[in-house]
Amino acid sequence: MTTSDPAAMESGASRTSEKKLAIYLIARNVVHSLSGVLDRIPASIRDRATEIFVSDAGSQDDTFLVGVGYKAVSGIDKLTVIRAPSDRPGAVVKAGIDHCRERGYDIVVFLYADGKYAPESMGRLAAPLDRDEVDAVFGSRFLGGEFFPRGMPRHKALAIRILSWFQERVLGIGLTEYHCGYQALSVPAVATLPYEENSDDLVFYTELAIQLHRKGLRISEVPVPAYRAAETDGLAGARYAIDVLRALAQFWLHSRGLREHPKFAVEEKYVYRISPEASHQKILGLLDKDRQRVLDIGCGAGFLSEAIAVRENRVVGIDARRVPGVEKRVDQFLQVDLDLDQIPWSEPSFDFIVMADILEHLRDPRRLLDQCYKL
Repeated sequence: MTTSDPAAMESGASRTSEKKLAIYLIARNVVHSLSGVLDRIPASIRDRATEIFVSDAGSQDDTFLVGVGYKAVSGIDKLTVIRAPSDRPGAVVKAGIDHCRERGYDIVVFLYADGKYAPESMGRLAAPLDRDEVDAVFGSRFLGGEFFPRGMPRHKALAIRILSWFQERVLGIGLTEYHCGYQALSVPAVATLPYEENSDDLVFYTELAIQLHRKGLRISEVPVPAYRAAETDGLAGARYAIDVLRALAQFWLHSRGLREHPKFAVEEKYVYRISPEASHQKILGLLDKDRQRVLDIGCGAGFLSEAIAVRENRVVGIDARRVPGVEKRVDQFLQVDLDLDQIPWSEPSFDFIVMADILEHLRDPRRLLDQCYKL
């Protein structure tokens, strides 16, 4: 799905929203551009943001000091300057997602602080998430209709188009570009993905797009301006292309059951399986009593819960994300991030607790099992 009305998107992002938004700037050797990028963040976005992070990704210059100085001079208390655990872009994004999950943010916008992407477009990326229309918004420099966007060298535009075309042929997500580092994400939605398994390098973004699509999450594109900046080293660009092709090959093998790659094993939780040997049918076989109280932890869209409920069982479903239609398949739905929160339940205990494809995705499974013992 592609959103194409910039005016509507800007107004949607500037309106009052209950969602907690974080702006996460990835900064590496940007001593000359950091202040300008911070200045260019639209006032409407800056004011409604809960926190703005500048993550210094192993800079060899005074980027960190510039960030600290900008906070002191601007008086923006919500600005936080931190040192990233790595200088590799994928690792920095992972840390950013972890950071936002721990603080309970709903939306995070990732922006490189080198000036390659326009901060003025931030409202376009955030607006569809504010309106609960999508779970991830990717910027695209090719939605303007020009084959060679102004400001981008032709050879680079051609290379990106060819690689994106091939990715779209393999993945079928419906994106015009897979290589823009300007993105806005729903933190609760991404929290359901094994993003920690992804590469620490730039191919992280391709792997994340695959995970989002494979999980059935909603992805949108919005146009962002192309830029003219220092070119990526040719050898680095070739290595990146090879990494992308390798990720596509891994996905192809995994999707056809030829070789398992855990980072792409994200759909099982939401797909109800009817084969007699499938785990869901075995679970149903264990629930050999009717009119029982059942807790389905990690219920996803609720298809397994629905199969349990036909036995006149009362089913309460729990998941970190509210999948559209889940309330129709369970008697009661609770949205809980099990890595952060306790299960809010004080009513009578359950006869059965179902945990299908959930424990392996938690940071501390024992914490959940302790709660289940009490429930």
